[in-house]
Amino acid sequence: MVDWKRIIVGNAFRLPSRDPRYYLDLALIVPLFFAGLFLLESLQGIRTGRWELHQTGIAAGLVCLFLLLIKDHIRVIAEILYTLAFLAWWHYAMHGDRESLKFYLFFFLGLVLTIFVGAVFRALVLKTPIDPMYYHPDKGTSVAGIVLVLGLLFAIAVVGIAFAYR
Repeated sequence: MVDWKRIIVGNAFRLPSRDPRYYLDLALIVPLFFAGLFLLESLQGIRTGRWELHQTGIAAGLVCLFLLLIKDHIRVIAEILYTLAFLAWWHYAMHGDRESLKFYLFFFLGLVLTIFVGAVFRALVLKTPIDPMYYHPDKGTSVAGIVLVLGLLFAIAVVGIAFAYR
């Protein structure tokens, strides 16, 4: 008997982790990144007036909320630092700007320190093992399947936001 479902769909809907918290962490990377940038931007003008103080409080609250929702803080913060380091390196490679090279080194050093200090803290202080269901992917996972599922979720979110807005 021919399994048409396997022939047509294949491994497209296999996901990289069986833990739903993994996907919550993936989804919270972007809002945490922008809330952190908003917090840094609002901290620059903290002494100029009350409105900046109000913005800083909102941004700090959002950063704290997103950090509370994240399961693996080290991984998410390391991914954000990696993104910033890559963007700074890319700018340096394209334009030769020395300032972006400084930012690249700063973010890369922060990435290494985050991973090292986080691993030492987890091993020595928390003494908690890594959850194998959280990290280890299924063997049949394909990049196309991940892109398809994330694209489907993004499309549903955009349509839902559009309906909610109207």
